Amino acid sequence: FPEEPLNLSAADGFGYFPAEINQTLNGGDYTILRKLGWGPRSSTWLAKEADGDRTLHFAVQAFTVATSKEVEARVLPIFQTKLSAGNWILFPYFYESFWEKSVHGEHLCLALGAYGLPFSDVLRDAANGGRAGLSVHVVQYTSSCLLQTLTRLHDIKVMHG
Repeated sequence: FPEEPLNLSAADGFGYFPAEINQTLNGGDYTILRKLGWGPRSSTWLAKEADGDRTLHFAVQAFTVATSKEVEARVLPIFQTKLSAGNWILFPYFYESFWEKSVHGEHLCLALGAYGLPFSDVLRDAANGGRAGLSVHVVQYTSSCLLQTLTRLHDIKVMHG
């Protein structure tokens, strides 16, 4: 994944989790299927969890070593109390947190609900179907869901970053 500066260490302010496809996480609970994205503080991976006869999918966000302790102290308590399963905010759907070791150190990981295709795949499918973009009702519904969730997060003093 050349877009991430994987060679920069935590001492440099980074320390990304150098994940690989089919790598297991959290003692074998999750298996990485593909990369979903990355940002300045983390990378996110689509992972599966076998649960009996069915397979569940999760977005696992692995924070850099440089930011993991800060996220544990400041963000994780919000996820555990306000965004966990059974609470009134359903996006992002938080399942659990765990720590993973790498050559850079320890990474805080969050297991979140996977909500479907990446937006770029949705746009590509629309273009391949002969449409110039998404239908109006899809854009309206998606925008409404996102804005309602951001409003709820804002009400409890959580800022999206």
